[in-house]
Order: sequence, then structure tokens, then C-alpha cells
Amino acid sequence: MRKMVCVAVAVLVLFLGASFAYAVDFELEPSIRAAGMKWKENGESEGHKSYVGIGIQGNISDFSNLPGLKLSLGLHEWRMGEAVDEDVEIPRQGYRAFVEISRPVEYLEISFSPCLGAGFEEWHRREENPKIAGSWQSLRFFSATAGVRADYKCYFAKVVAIQPFNIEGGTLKARTGYELNLGANLWKDLDLTLFYKETRFSNPATEMQLTGAAVSYRF
Repeated sequence: MRKMVCVAVAVLVLFLGASFAYAVDFELEPSIRAAGMKWKENGESEGHKSYVGIGIQGNISDFSNLPGLKLSLGLHEWRMGEAVDEDVEIPRQGYRAFVEISRPVEYLEISFSPCLGAGFEEWHRREENPKIAGSWQSLRFFSATAGVRADYKCYFAKVVAIQPFNIEGGTLKARTGYELNLGANLWKDLDLTLFYKETRFSNPATEMQLTGAAVSYRF
């Protein structure tokens, strides 16, 4: 996992450095996330745990030949905010590296931004426990995302479909999940976002459900 994180960080740094040569506007957006995590396995709830995470995202926009286009590259890392205890089925830490492209379309006073993206995630849960013997301890998968964001004054909403693929580490098969974000600009470039996210698999039926909030600041 550390190797993958280091590679993702290196790619992010190169991306941010190269952005100055090709874009007019550049933003660096760190964030802090906290949520409640509900885990389902074999179609049954396996418990609830708190979740904390940090992230960094680089945004470049207003390319000289593609005005309005926005390209984002980011890395989010998360882990349990409490002891796993007997709920060993629940992943205890993980990360996601992603890229997304969007372009706004103005209608009346609302800005609609269709977006497409791709990401890579890795989840880990407690190893060498008989309760999950024969199952996965590390799950790795890519995902494709498609959705739209709407901005009105200081408020915004975003809904995205999440389609996992190329899953490694278990027998799980892909199911389409989704993420919903509702937020507002609190002060200058400080944003508060409330979110709900479901990442889904089948064979056996498995879901990670996150409900929480994120605070981010754009430099």
C-alpha cells in the first residue's frame, strides 16, 4: 500500500508542476473527512464504525485551447476512527487515487458541470483472523465515474455513478454504486460538503456505505 501511495503522490506532484505550463488557473485543495461507515457482507450488516480521512486534490482549468475545462487529480486516504474489535470483516484502512474531467454549462443562474473520471482503490482489513479465513484481506479495484455537478450562488450539489472493474483480491463482482454531495461555500475558499456514498459488489453481496462531512480549502 505504501508503495502505491508514494507512486500516486509522485504522479500528483508531477501533474501539479506540469499544470503551470498548460493552464491559466491552478488550485490546490486539501480536505479532511469524517463519516460513519456501515459495512454489509453476504447481504447482511456487519456493523458500524467511524471513519476519518485526509485528501489532497489539484485542479487546473481554463486551458488556452479549451476554456472552461477543468482537470482534477487527487489522492484520499482513510482509516477507522475507532478500534475494529469483533467487526473484523469491516475494512480498517484504504486509499483512493483518481482523475476527473469536467466542463460547465450555464443555464439561467445555475452552472451544470458534467464530469467523467477514473480511480484506483485499495482496502485492507485485519489479517489472519479465522472469521474471514478464505476471504480477502486486501481488495484492489479500478472504478469509472460519471455524473453532474450543479452550482447556484454559494451552494452546490453533485451526484456520481460509480462502476468498479478489474477487481483483485477476492471473488467479488462489480455492481454500480453512487455518491451524493451537498455543500456550500462557508467563507472565501472554505467549503463544507455533506456526502453519502455506496460502493457495491456481488458474489457475495458486499457494500460499503459512508455518511459524513468534508471540509476543504482551495489555495
